[in-house]
Amino acid sequence: MPEGTLITVEVDAAEVERRLRAGEITCPSCAGVLTGWGFGRRRRLWGMGEALIEVQPRRTRCSSCARTHVLLQRADGVEVVGTALEAKAQGAGIGGSPPVWAVRRRRFGAG
Repeated sequence: MPEGTLITVEVDAAEVERRLRAGEITCPSCAGVLTGWGFGRRRRLWGMGEALIEVQPRRTRCSSCARTHVLLQRADGVEVVGTALEAKAQGAGIGGSPPVWAVRRRRFGAG
């Protein structure tokens, strides 16, 4: 894999840090252990309701192959994705319940 690979992890930054410190996140290039190596730029994620959560992705470096990676937190919280999938399965569109923020056209084809 090329330098600068994005690895999707959970939304909870404290849990990501715990896993990183414990050596539980492995390099997708060589299966070595990833270690902390700074942070990426801040971004906003959707939470439940109309809340936005601000996160700062963690940059990492592999202790074996020295490649760098960014731990990219999911674009939506688990609650939002679950709610949206359930609503989509029940035939809800973007104007139904849950509201527009939960069943987004770009992700779930609602409309």
